[in-house]
Amino acid sequence: MPYQPKSAVSTLLASLVFALPVSGALAIDRDDPVSNPASVRILEIANTQLALQPGDAEAFARVLDAPMRFSPIAGVQELSGTLIVRAKNEHVESALARITPLMTIKSRFVEEYVLTVPKGISEGQLAAMLMSTGEYEFAQPNWILWPASVPNDPFYSISWQHTKLQSEAAWDLNTGSSSVIIAIVDTGVDINQPDLQSAMVPGYNSIQGLTQAEGANLADVANHGTFVAGCAAAPGDNNIGVTGVGWNFSIMPVRVVTNSGAATTMSISDGARWAGMNGAKVVNISFTGVMNPSNIALGDDLKAMGALLVYASGNSNLNISPDRPGFVIVSSTDINDLKAGDSNHGDAINVAAPGVNVTSSRIGSSYGNSSGTSYAAGITSGVCAMIFSVNPLFSPDDVQDILYASVDDLGVPGRDSLFGFGRVNTLNAIIDAQNYTPRTPLPIAESFESASWMDLLSATSGSVSVINDPDAPSGPSVLIMNETDVVETAPLAGTAASTTVFSVSMRVKAQGIEPGETLEIQYRDAAGAWISAASTSAAGTNTDDYFLFGALLDSAFGYHGTSIRLIANGSDSSDTWMIDDLRIEPFGSETVPFVDSFESGTLSELLWDPAQTSASVQLSSSSLALWIDSAVGETIDIDVTPVTDDGGFINFFAMNITQGGTDSLLVEFRNFLGVWTPLDTIDAADLSTSPAGFSYPIPLFALTDTFRLRFSDTIASGGFFIDDLSIGLDPLVLGCSSADLAEPLGTLNLQDVFAFLALFNAQDPAADLASPFGTFNLQDVFAYLGEFNNGCP
Repeated sequence: MPYQPKSAVSTLLASLVFALPVSGALAIDRDDPVSNPASVRILEIANTQLALQPGDAEAFARVLDAPMRFSPIAGVQELSGTLIVRAKNEHVESALARITPLMTIKSRFVEEYVLTVPKGISEGQLAAMLMSTGEYEFAQPNWILWPASVPNDPFYSISWQHTKLQSEAAWDLNTGSSSVIIAIVDTGVDINQPDLQSAMVPGYNSIQGLTQAEGANLADVANHGTFVAGCAAAPGDNNIGVTGVGWNFSIMPVRVVTNSGAATTMSISDGARWAGMNGAKVVNISFTGVMNPSNIALGDDLKAMGALLVYASGNSNLNISPDRPGFVIVSSTDINDLKAGDSNHGDAINVAAPGVNVTSSRIGSSYGNSSGTSYAAGITSGVCAMIFSVNPLFSPDDVQDILYASVDDLGVPGRDSLFGFGRVNTLNAIIDAQNYTPRTPLPIAESFESASWMDLLSATSGSVSVINDPDAPSGPSVLIMNETDVVETAPLAGTAASTTVFSVSMRVKAQGIEPGETLEIQYRDAAGAWISAASTSAAGTNTDDYFLFGALLDSAFGYHGTSIRLIANGSDSSDTWMIDDLRIEPFGSETVPFVDSFESGTLSELLWDPAQTSASVQLSSSSLALWIDSAVGETIDIDVTPVTDDGGFINFFAMNITQGGTDSLLVEFRNFLGVWTPLDTIDAADLSTSPAGFSYPIPLFALTDTFRLRFSDTIASGGFFIDDLSIGLDPLVLGCSSADLAEPLGTLNLQDVFAFLALFNAQDPAADLASPFGTFNLQDVFAYLGEFNNGCP
C-alpha cells in the first residue's frame, strides 16, 4: 500500500488536540512553534499540498520558526512565487515524490525542479521545510533575473580595454582558436550582426527548449547578449566593427529570456548546461543572481563537461561572499584600473576586468560603448578562451589556475575584495599557459606495469627505478627506493579533495631496513610547504609480504597543483622499499579481503577508525602487532557482502605476555542494524607468549557493507597482542592443510578425522564444506576426505 501522507501530520495535530486543558481553551506556548495556530496552519497546508514522506511532519515542525532568509532586490532579483530545488542523487525517488504535486517544470538535464509556492506559505518557509528532510542539495527562489549591465554613451568608440589587456602583444603569440566555443548565455545574440556572423555556431533557446535547427528564437531582445559576445569574441583583422579578446573564437548564442528580457534561475542554468553538453569550453553568464546556491552545482556540472563558468558579479555595489571556487566571478574596472562605482565587491570576487565605457557590437550593424560587469565577464571569458587555445587539453581547473596566476595585481598586494587576484591580462595568460604543466587528474591508480609511471613520478633526490617481484600484489613490477631517495608526483588536480576526503595508499615490502630508518609520505599545501602525512615505524621493519601503508589527506591537500612525495630515510643502498599499487583516491569503506599485519609500525587510519581507537602498534616478542591494554581497536567500515554466497571468516592471532591473570579480550562485530554484538571473549589464562590462532565464520546477520570489528580490553593488567588480522573468504589454516585439524600439526592422521567428525556432529560451520551450505550432509564428509587424501603439500 502506498504511504498515506496525511497520517503523520494528522497524528501530530491530534497530539495538540489531546493536549487541550479541561476548559477546552488551547494552551499556546509561544516558544513551541507547533502549538502556535499559525504554525499549525502551515503544517496543514504542507500536508494538503505536498506528498509527505515518512518523518516529514516531524522534520517540518522543527524548522517552522526558522524560515530561510532570501533578499529580493527590485530590478536585480525578484521573487516569482516559485522555488527551484535539486534532489540529492541518493534520494531522487522520495525527493521527487514529495514535491510532485507542486512541480511545474523539470530541468531537461539534471534533477532540478521548479515548484509553485502554495498560498499561506512563504518561499523561506517552504525552502526550510524541504531542506529539513536532508534530501535536497538546495532549495531557493526561482528568481526573476535581469542582465547585469548599465548602458552608456553609444558613440564612444575607443576600445581602451585592449591596452590594459596588452592585446597587441598577445596577438603576436596567439589569436585564438575557432575550436574554442564561448557560450553567451544571455538575452539572445544577433546572429546576423556583420562582425559576429562568421563566428556563430548553432545555438539554443532554453525558454522554448528548442535548438537553432528546431527553430529556436535567438534574437537579442535587449541589445545585451550581442554586446557581451563582441567583448569576448568579435572576430579580429576582418575590417569590420570591433575586436574581441581573440580573433577566431566560435560564439554559441543561448537565449534564456522571454520577450520581456527577464530570465529565471532555471532558464539560465538549463541554457548553460545545454551549452556545456554541446561543446562550449567557456560559458558566460552576465546576469544578476551570481550568489545563488544553485550556481555551485552549475559550476561543478559544467566542469564535469569540460567547460568553465564565468559569471558577472553584478552592478549594485554590494558586498558579496563567500568565495565560490568552482567558477569565476568578475568585478568591473575603469580606464584608471579603479573599481567601477557600481560593481559588486567582496570575498566572492575572483578577478576584475575592464567594464566601464568598453566598446563592442550592437544589434544590426552598429557599435558603441556600455558599462557593467556583464562586459567585464565577457572580456574574462575571452581571456579564458585564449588559454584554452594555447592547449585544448587543459582542464577547466587548469584554465582557472592560469587565469588567476596571470593577472595584474591591483589594490592591496595579493587577493582583495575589490579586484580578487587582480585584473585580467591576455598577454600574461598566454605566456603562463605556454609554460604550464597540466595537472594530473585524480583519482590515480599506478601499478608500475608500464612506462607511464614516469609521467606521474620523478626523483627529486637520488634515483628510482622499477624491478620485477613475483610476489607483488598488482603485477610483477614494483618501484624501488633506498638510501635517501625522494620521489615526487607531477602537480595534481587536487580541487576534488577540498570537498571530499582523499587518501594516499600503497603496498610496501621492506628489506634491509634498520632501526631508525623510515619511509615517509608528505603532501604540499597551497603555500608550498611540505606536510607530513604518515611515516613507518622507526623501530625497523622487514617483511616478506607487502603491507598497506598510507594516510588520510586533510583539506590543505585539496587545491589545484598539490603534490605527493615519498621520502626514504636510510643509510645505504641495502635499505630497500619496494612499492606497488600506489593510489590517490576518495576515501571510503574497505572491501574484503581486509588484511592488516601491522608491519608499517603504525596503526593505519585507512583501516582503523582513529576517533574510536586508542590501541597502538608495538613490537611483540616476534613481530609488530596491535597492542591492546586498557584500550580499544575499532576498524573502519568494511564491505563483507562479497562473501555472502560462500561464507567468510574473521581470522587473527592473539598473545598475552603476562601468561595468565584475570584479564580478558572482548571481540565484537557491528551487524546490519548497527548493533555491536559479542563474537568471543578470550581469557588471558588461555593465551601465552606464543601466538594462538582464532578463526570465526562471519555471522549471516553481519553481512553488510558497514561491518566493523572491535577489540577491547578494559583492565590495565598486561594486555594483548593481535596480529595478522584478516577478514575474507578463507578460514585460518594452522596446520599443513585445511584438513590438518588436530595436534600434532604438520601431519595428517586419524586424530584429524576425529576432530572433523566432532565438528560435523556439533554442526559447527567449520565442517560445512560443500554445497548446499547451511546444511550438514555426506557431501561435507566427502569434501573433507578429499582434502585429507590430498595430504600435506
